[in-house]
Amino acid sequence: MRRSIILNTVLALAAINVVACSPTKEEIKIDYASAEIYEAALNNGENTINKVVKFIADELHPNSAFGYNIYAGEHLNFISDFDPEVKVGDTLIVEIKDVASFLSSWLIKYDKLK
Repeated sequence: MRRSIILNTVLALAAINVVACSPTKEEIKIDYASAEIYEAALNNGENTINKVVKFIADELHPNSAFGYNIYAGEHLNFISDFDPEVKVGDTLIVEIKDVASFLSSWLIKYDKLK
């Protein structure tokens, strides 16, 4: 009986530790906290692939020539092949997958994290 109580206690503590140490969406490391900071990094030639950007969707253009396009900052175009299910004013957290310069704008492919 005593072994059973000790074993159950150890297992319960282990479960609590696993849950307490698991990362949550709030613990995502943000590399660029706004569209303006991210755009400045791109303009300065920084490699931003696999970096995490937080920004507010300024405009949505679902049928742009590049796909579903979310405008942010001065010249940022976050593009996707599918509807990311966001609204103007939503805050997004994305991981950058590809970046290209096109006619003084940035075309950015991403994976949505939040």
